[in-house]
Amino acid sequence: MNHPLRAINVLTFSLLLILTGCMGLVPEEADPVGDADAEDTGTSSSAMHANAPVVSLNWNSVVTDNRNATGVLESVTMSVYHAAVDADGDIVEMGYDLDLDGTIDVNVTAMHGWTTFNQTSANFIEHPTDHVNVTTVAFIARDSTGLAGTQLISEVVPVWWTGTTLYAIFDAEDAGGDVTTGTDDNLVRVTMTQGSDINWASVSVKISVNNDAPITCDRDSGDGVDTDCMLVEFGDSSDDVWSVGDGVTIVENGQDLCTAGASCSIEVTITDVRLGLTMDQPSTVAQ
Repeated sequence: MNHPLRAINVLTFSLLLILTGCMGLVPEEADPVGDADAEDTGTSSSAMHANAPVVSLNWNSVVTDNRNATGVLESVTMSVYHAAVDADGDIVEMGYDLDLDGTIDVNVTAMHGWTTFNQTSANFIEHPTDHVNVTTVAFIARDSTGLAGTQLISEVVPVWWTGTTLYAIFDAEDAGGDVTTGTDDNLVRVTMTQGSDINWASVSVKISVNNDAPITCDRDSGDGVDTDCMLVEFGDSSDDVWSVGDGVTIVENGQDLCTAGASCSIEVTITDVRLGLTMDQPSTVAQ
């Protein structure tokens, strides 16, 4: 009586084993969705581990400006040192982008070294108040995967122009000697250190002593000066222009602007009156 039941139990158990084995085979089979995900993951990981080139730049301290016959700045010759490295070792393109449009304008092949090129005046931006030009270039190194390393570097060009007028650079220093209670003390010496000749008819010089209201100083041309300060030329005073190396001593003229025992902070403002633009504002202390 129990044999048929035992046979049924054995058969049921055998079916369960077969079904369990079949179900267990499913993970062992290739899973198209799973394999696709695994492949995508592998590709993504490879991309994540790609290395963009690393770039370093350094300007040379020597910058040369190139001018046309009328003195207008046309370009600046610059020397720049670059270094680039890629961990994958597959840099395929390097060079300088001079106008920042993303395209290499000056190609290089060495992994490091100096490159000399001209940056045209079209790529200069003038500071709104300081009358200096700033230019920026980018160095781009691109590898075979399309990844790029880029570094920007900017340089202030130490000459500036408006039209055909060069805006010069001036230095101011204490004129030497102690200030007194008199009204004819030498206060400041101002020297043009860079620039082109500027006709005296276009020049206005003012001083502000200890942040007081500016005072115009007239040039002593032998005709007498009726302002509180005057300009006494040194250097080449035989012509009507202010040139590099020439300067003026600013002297009290009947007014005690900086009295004995005081240190006076003096700001000098030099203006091109023809264009109505300030050329420079050097400062110093007279004692």
